[in-house]
Amino acid sequence: MTSAKYIAFILTLAAIFPLRAQEKIMQYNVGLTYHTGYIIAHRSNVEILVNDYSRIAEMSFSKRFNGKNEWHQKYAYPYFGGSILFFDFGNPEQLGKGLSLMAFYNFPLTQSENFEFNFKIGFGPGYVEKVFDKEKNYKNYVVSTHFNGFAFGNINARYTFAEHFALSAGLSISHFSNASARKPNLGMNIPAINTGITYRFGEEEKVIRKNNHIYQYPEKIVHDLVASFGKTSKEIEGEVYPAYTLAYAATKHVSFKSKVGAGADFFYNSSLKDRNNPSGDEIITNLDVMQLGGNIAYILQINDLSIFLNQGVYIRTKYKEDGLFYNRFGIRYLAWKSVILNLSMKTHFAVADYVEFGLGYRLK
Repeated sequence: MTSAKYIAFILTLAAIFPLRAQEKIMQYNVGLTYHTGYIIAHRSNVEILVNDYSRIAEMSFSKRFNGKNEWHQKYAYPYFGGSILFFDFGNPEQLGKGLSLMAFYNFPLTQSENFEFNFKIGFGPGYVEKVFDKEKNYKNYVVSTHFNGFAFGNINARYTFAEHFALSAGLSISHFSNASARKPNLGMNIPAINTGITYRFGEEEKVIRKNNHIYQYPEKIVHDLVASFGKTSKEIEGEVYPAYTLAYAATKHVSFKSKVGAGADFFYNSSLKDRNNPSGDEIITNLDVMQLGGNIAYILQINDLSIFLNQGVYIRTKYKEDGLFYNRFGIRYLAWKSVILNLSMKTHFAVADYVEFGLGYRLK
């Protein structure tokens, strides 16, 4: 049965069988999913690496939130879990095999007792067997480090056909990149169709609040100050340079799930020193590599976890090659009342600059 027919089969079952109001949930889920797709040839020197289908086997375990905390019901009782993914990139000579571990959230977009339509997002480390080498693998411009960052998204339909078993079908995308910690780093993007089976167990009553329940969220503006560290390079197999970010953000809830804000960013990127500059200005001192920017932000708030996207503009920069605008996106976790853990990436649109690992403090 082809993947397209399989998807149609799942959706047909959902239409035929009666769907009842759900009062209980299966707390634990163990799943096996098979993905097949292609590496996106977003550059001409990536196209030569696409020899065959990419195949991915995913094993996952997750636990569903039961509604004990208020945000569980607001997000339709989501899942939190982990997966291990095994990759065959379809090019054994230049790319080989791959492996990734990720933590993920799986959010039901619409659901009943028998059917769910979900959005899954995950992040973690990724490993690629064969990487760029000037002599032995000079055509591999997508990855130059074995260990990379990994990001994953999946939209899928899942139908429960027995008390403990469910079938799924969907569309996923996998991404490998080292965020220019070492070059070349064009990155790998693999869209795929997928099918899977899940074993569900641990039945539990879910907490249901009344339809007129008012979900509470803070209404005042909060102030975050976050210091981050990363590494980047400026040429193929060149030296790796440290980079630093000090970010201030003022944010406010506009709904239970969403926040908006604005802030300022201070960057110190030592790789800019002595780099060729289109403006003709020499960048030779520590002051020359300092950059100042302002940004606006959108934040998706999931309890103490924030998924943020910033659009920034340079107010002060001597280096002009990257243009006037920059982007930052990532996750922040509020731990120990006011301490913030940060994992994010600075980019210039689709071109990665560096990954930021940081700590911060929330001023309430």
